[in-house]
Amino acid sequence: MRLFTRLHYPYGLSVRKLVLLIATVAVSAPAPVFADAVSVPAPQRTVSSFSFFSAATASTPKAYWNPCQVIRYGIDTTQATAAGMTGSREVKRWKSAVNEASRAMGVTFQYVGRVHARVAKNKPARLPGVDIVITYGNASRSGAAGYGAALAGTTAGVAGVNWTEAGQRDQITSGYVVIDARDAAAHTSTWQQPFDSRPATQRDPDPLRALYMHEFGHALGLEHVEDSSQIMYPRVSSTRPDIYGSGDRAGLQALGTQACF
Repeated sequence: MRLFTRLHYPYGLSVRKLVLLIATVAVSAPAPVFADAVSVPAPQRTVSSFSFFSAATASTPKAYWNPCQVIRYGIDTTQATAAGMTGSREVKRWKSAVNEASRAMGVTFQYVGRVHARVAKNKPARLPGVDIVITYGNASRSGAAGYGAALAGTTAGVAGVNWTEAGQRDQITSGYVVIDARDAAAHTSTWQQPFDSRPATQRDPDPLRALYMHEFGHALGLEHVEDSSQIMYPRVSSTRPDIYGSGDRAGLQALGTQACF
């Protein structure tokens, strides 16, 4: 079994790091900067509008979820609540983000409810009946709830997958997303209001939802792209609607239309 992890860092840049910009909608101050660092394997560039972390060809993923199974996900909002967020609002925001991925991918996702995530080697452990664990951490805390080691320093979030190698194609068997709740609360403002479920084109952009969509895209197998109109572009602006772009949708569709395992 192999592991791919994508880390996001707020503040500062260094050579060979990419930028993810998360802006606070309610203020006009300069937006905080989120940069990216990659652990093995190195991302494989395909086309400019979408890219897979493991690609067989420019338009075909090598590692992907079984598109013929229901992918179950659960959310642990314990640390989000501790940071001042309202758990029910974030669950609605996550459901909205996942539903958009589901429509683009053509794969069914099932919300199994609130879960209690456990730490295993600085990432969420697999849980019975859950394929993708979504949780929050706090960089100042360690142990079973804080993910302090994974979110150390300026790390704002972590997303990753596990997969089994199967010759010409590999099956993703589990995934996770960890958001640093303190950073999300400090650098975005939409969490302070009830989630606006209107289509993204009919309301102000929601940068927190955009972050969720971006991280969830990594958990599904997408990598960064150079096309700034896509959610998977490593710079998300508060002025752009939080919707998957045409390239994002093409990549998700490719992930969802592969042969069943």
